[in-house]
Parts: sequence; structure tokens; C-alpha cells
Amino acid sequence: MTEPDQDTDKEFVSRTQLKQESLLLQKLGEELINLTSKQLDKLALPERLRIAVDAAQTMTKNRALYRQRQYIGKVMRHLDAVPIQEALDKLRHPEREANARFHKVERWRDQLSTNPDLTTGFVFEYSTIDRQQLGQKVRAASKELKTGKPVGAGRALFRLIDSHLASLETDE
Repeated sequence: MTEPDQDTDKEFVSRTQLKQESLLLQKLGEELINLTSKQLDKLALPERLRIAVDAAQTMTKNRALYRQRQYIGKVMRHLDAVPIQEALDKLRHPEREANARFHKVERWRDQLSTNPDLTTGFVFEYSTIDRQQLGQKVRAASKELKTGKPVGAGRALFRLIDSHLASLETDE
């Protein structure tokens, strides 16, 4: 009985696809070259890549810069570029993270106001929140929703959830 080839289990990658991936990594490297030193510090790049980017930023001759870009692309092929790309996206678009948190807080507020029994689930997920204060705000927001008279309990619940999630983000 013959054993199946190990090579057939691997996914075939064409030379064209390899070149395209290399070009994408090189373009990502070029984006890194255009960043300031403070921005690069926020990205927490691997040392080898950071040295290569710093060297490229000091180069003025086109041919040398071209070779350095090629080298940065080579260095990036040996790294996982996904975290670098995500960090660069966060650096370029900080409002996306704020919008995502806003929508998350809104969903929690709406769910807790309509169904106070979900308070236990919220406390389970975010165990560091003040349970008593959360319970009071949820009951007030639920009562406000049932009576139809807005007195600000929903906003207070929103602020409590938002401040708690913001504090968790800064702790990370």
C-alpha cells in the first residue's frame, strides 16, 4: 500500500500569487517608511523591521531607497504582517474603534433596558463593574422605557456602561 504524497496536501501557490503577496508586503513597508518616529513607536515593530525602516527614512538616493524597500519587503515576508496591518489601521483610523465601542454600548443599554434579566450576563462578561449601581441603573431605565416618560435613566445607564468599557480598554 502506498502512502499519499505529503506535497499533495499542501495548497498550490502560483508564482504570480507569491509576487502579488510580496508586492503587498512591500507596499505595507512603504507605508511604514512614511510614518513618523512616534507613530512607529506605537506600532511595536520587530527590531529587525524597525531598523530597516529607520534606515530607509534616512536615505535620499533613489536607487538605495529602492533596494531598502526591497529589503523591507523581504523582512516582512518572514513576519506575520497581519498584526502590523491592524496596528497601522488603528493608527490611521482611530474613530473606527470609538464607533465600534459606541455601538456596543448602545446595544447593551437597549438589551438591558428591555430585558433586565440580562444583567447577570453583562456582569458575567464584565465582572469588574459595580453590580449594585448597574442594577439600579437598569431598573430605572427599564421603568423609564415602560412608562414612556424619559427622565435620563437610559442616558445614565449608557454613561455607566461606556465609562466601564473605556476603562477596560485603557487597562489593556
